[in-house]
Amino acid sequence: MPYVHLLSAAIKAGALTAQQPPLLPGDPGYAPPGRSPRTVARRGAWARGHAEGTWAGSRAPWGYRIEHGQHGAGAAATLVPDPPRDEAVRELFSRANEGATLHELVAWLVEETPWAADRAWSPAHLSYLLRNPSYVGRTRTGATATWEAIVDEETWQAAQEGLVSRRRGASL
Repeated sequence: MPYVHLLSAAIKAGALTAQQPPLLPGDPGYAPPGRSPRTVARRGAWARGHAEGTWAGSRAPWGYRIEHGQHGAGAAATLVPDPPRDEAVRELFSRANEGATLHELVAWLVEETPWAADRAWSPAHLSYLLRNPSYVGRTRTGATATWEAIVDEETWQAAQEGLVSRRRGASL
């Protein structure tokens, strides 16, 4: 959006006075029209966290818990395996690689793992879980993460190949 148009929109909205110079892209506190500076700051923090390999999400993937650094909730966070859920994640990947369908995996979780009752499970949710690179110690952007992997790269890759090869069927 041209600068003149941004300036006139800010004046019309009453967000700009004669004593207050306009914020330009790159200035601290600048946000594009329609976005709050807080949203822009949060997205920047998320991107920095992923680039550095730290956890930037608000909720840990199932099988992990969030552990904050020395300075509490504002510090860089990492993921730590959360027993016994981390063992269940390993078993999910193992069963998936042996050919279990997503429906069979849901049934196993619901019936045989009482600690899985903290979530409502569905085949779609398990498909998302099996695709999540956090389980091999990578961020969503592919950067190497600072947390411990729950499954090894070979197991995770085999699950990805199973998901692709059986995409339209009842199985993975």
